[in-house]
Amino acid sequence: IEQIDLSLVGDHQSPNISPKPSISCKFVLPILDSIIEREGCSLRHLQFPWSWRGKSIQFEQFLMRHNEMLDNRSVGCVTCNTNLPPGDWSWIGVGERNLQNFTCYECLKYYCDDCEDDVGDNMLSYCSMCEKRICGDCQKTKWCTVCEVDYCVGCRDFTDCSGCDTVFCEECITSGNEHSKCYECGGHFCNGFCAKYEISNRCDSCIKSCCNACQEDGRFFYQEDWPSCKRCRNCFCDDCNEKKGILYAIQTCDSCYTSYCGDCREFVTFEEDDVAFEEDDFACEEDEENKNCVGCVQLAGIIYDEKLRLRNESSK
Repeated sequence: IEQIDLSLVGDHQSPNISPKPSISCKFVLPILDSIIEREGCSLRHLQFPWSWRGKSIQFEQFLMRHNEMLDNRSVGCVTCNTNLPPGDWSWIGVGERNLQNFTCYECLKYYCDDCEDDVGDNMLSYCSMCEKRICGDCQKTKWCTVCEVDYCVGCRDFTDCSGCDTVFCEECITSGNEHSKCYECGGHFCNGFCAKYEISNRCDSCIKSCCNACQEDGRFFYQEDWPSCKRCRNCFCDDCNEKKGILYAIQTCDSCYTSYCGDCREFVTFEEDDVAFEEDDFACEEDEENKNCVGCVQLAGIIYDEKLRLRNESSK
């Protein structure tokens, strides 16, 4: 017997399953002990149930006996023949993870952490989904630039960034990696430099956004940039801004084009020396006489009427 897998999960599945499997550490450990104590034991890899991790002193004592059995073999890396495990390392860590090191879980070959393949990647990679160590000959892994971990290509689907040569997993997109997708061309952008500088317009109310290329090519279906609040810097697409109504939508001054959202309008003052969030959070400088800014009397009257209407409706 060269390999025993007690994880009870299939390929490319997380070992943390629910409900926990009813495989008893108390009754299985004596069987495993009888295997590793046998003369000429050929066991190369042993994978344990996720639920056993860090739960039992007896289990940790077995791990030390299993480590001793592997140490007595004096095996080396198949690439450079370095003795394994190096230094203070052990074959299986005693603690919360209990994963076997320096071993490909598929071909069962032993590799050190220093050996690399032809493209400079480590010969052994660790997948954060299935929690297995796999060599590059058996299974390719990719680094997700968003969640910053490696995954087997069989565990996660990957998408190329439309702005650079990095890749990120589909899970990061579907789980709410906002503003990474252009809703015109369908391109995806990693949420580092590309999502910050390759997206021209992004709505802070929904996940709608548009990349620079679509904006420049005229494919973007809005003729102008979406309105943004001068104070909080939030930006709303035209659809979201319309849905917010008079009270909370971003309103723009017809003279100086200053814009404020409904939440920030209460901080706008008509006098420069009044207390405000920023030094320039005061009404329109260009049209002081007409007060045509977002905090002006004209708009204030409309807002007052809207609040009065809503109050009357709620009292009925």
